[in-house]
Amino acid sequence: MTLSGEFELDYTRDFTGFWQVFNSSIFGSITGAIFNLPRGVDKDTGSARMELTYPMHFQTGVKFKLTPHHTFTFDIGYTDYEKWDAFVVEFDRSLDITGAGQILSSQNVTSNTIRIPLEYKSVWSWGVGFEHQITSRIATRLGYEPRRSSIPDHRRNILAPLGDVHMFSQGLAYKWDKDTEVSFDLTFLQSKETIPANTSDGLNELSVTNLVYNPYAGLDVKTKMTLVFAGMSFRTKF
Repeated sequence: MTLSGEFELDYTRDFTGFWQVFNSSIFGSITGAIFNLPRGVDKDTGSARMELTYPMHFQTGVKFKLTPHHTFTFDIGYTDYEKWDAFVVEFDRSLDITGAGQILSSQNVTSNTIRIPLEYKSVWSWGVGFEHQITSRIATRLGYEPRRSSIPDHRRNILAPLGDVHMFSQGLAYKWDKDTEVSFDLTFLQSKETIPANTSDGLNELSVTNLVYNPYAGLDVKTKMTLVFAGMSFRTKF
């Protein structure tokens, strides 16, 4: 997939003031032209794009009829998140922020691109489900899935605040006729992480050359994400 959009970056007075003074000197103007250093503008605007590969996903499962009214299911799945080694954002022009970034992080920053290292890993996950057939038309369902995170410890970040996830779901199915079924479900998902200072290159490392993406250098970070969502499906044969 090709993602594209518009951006606007507003710089602080300290940032613009420093580069304006630097470029006003003979040494600064010559050095800035050679190494494409920041100009000292108040803001940068333009367009940006990124190529994103959607990772392959595989899923399979088995169902056991325990009794005439009770069914147990077991599923496993695999997602090839190793395809997400890094996100590279390409801008339509040179920016002041990228000019400054090249000084300390030339590996991940060029005059018009920023490379955000991810190093995600491919993971397997499993889930279980239980169905109770109350009547010939009505059935209740329960499900649980402990989903492992694809983000390694040294790359945890707030771009995707997902650690290991515990997901619980409950559903109700109604058989309208012999060919049609309507079902409803409610799912609760929660992920919590405690990330000590200087343990993640993508969040809180202390290295001065780690500019992308390291917003909480030297700080302990805790994340918590809770999702509750509902769904409905309608299935019929024809």
